[in-house]
Amino acid sequence: MNFVQWNEEESPKNENVVLKAVEIVHAMIDKEVAAGINPENVFVCGFSQGGALTLASVL
Repeated sequence: MNFVQWNEEESPKNENVVLKAVEIVHAMIDKEVAAGINPENVFVCGFSQGGALTLASVL
């Protein structure tokens, strides 16, 4: 599993960067569902920046 992380110099400052991160989260979820995981057993959560990405991903 690959994790996306930013340092302060590369922090997302525009919507396009956040949308790209959301696409990555959706691709990770799609991969797990394709591997046989029941979608009802997929949980998306995070803390701080991860929490913001979680909200953006599930809206």
